[in-house]
Amino acid sequence: FQRKKNVSKKNEHIFKEVKKEWRDYLEPENKIDGEKFDTKSYINDLLNCYKEWKEEGTNKKFQGSYQIATRLFKKYEIPYLDEKEINEFIRDAETKKFRWGGRFISAMINELYKDRKIYLNSNRIDFIGGCNKNKKIVVKGDCRDLTGENMKGGEIDVEGDCRDWTGHRMKGGKIVVKGDCRNWMGYSMEGGEIVVEGDCKSLIGNYMNGGEIIVKGDCEDGIGSEMKGGKIKIYGDNFDAKKQISEYAKKGKIYRKEVLVWKDGEFMGEEI
Repeated sequence: FQRKKNVSKKNEHIFKEVKKEWRDYLEPENKIDGEKFDTKSYINDLLNCYKEWKEEGTNKKFQGSYQIATRLFKKYEIPYLDEKEINEFIRDAETKKFRWGGRFISAMINELYKDRKIYLNSNRIDFIGGCNKNKKIVVKGDCRDLTGENMKGGEIDVEGDCRDWTGHRMKGGKIVVKGDCRNWMGYSMEGGEIVVEGDCKSLIGNYMNGGEIIVKGDCEDGIGSEMKGGKIKIYGDNFDAKKQISEYAKKGKIYRKEVLVWKDGEFMGEEI
């Protein structure tokens, strides 16, 4: 297991840690699509790919960052990965506490993982499920910010909590959070569905244009601020529509459970 010449010494510790983590289960040779590849070379190539992406892709908007990762996968000829390999990489990314790493992981799942369903042993990773096309991603832990950013299809099930901007610019698919969400859930959402089984904090549906948000618990204030479309349903017993729906909400529909209480800037009679 040797460090490539084009890897700086300051990154050498990455190779040592990955070698230690992956040594127990990676065989000297693996088969992907019937072709053999050298495991040591594959690890080095994946880490070089990640290093180059960090230098080039992290100052881009999500779509550009994702496209750079896809291009680098081809450049380094990264083979298809299995669930265990992706989880090992996630563990390494968590150790580094590199905030943007979730974008790279999301690109890996979309482009390098063949099966439709994957379980992630993630805990506090940002951007999980970004640009998701058709995968079902089950996160066995918590997520941090921007879960499902710009996702177009598929499903993300989070067994713990999410932090801010869950479903940011989401266009399709479904996100289910078994725990709580914090602020700005559904920010600039255009389509799809978000279901939160716990509580949410403030400004859910901020700048929302379409899709549906369902909160089975309670929310704080600023609901639907600058909202221009879509539906929000809140099932918590403490929902006070007049106090909690933002005065800056413009269009769309907001429900208390299944009862419509606000539509296109107006409260609905005695139902509030």
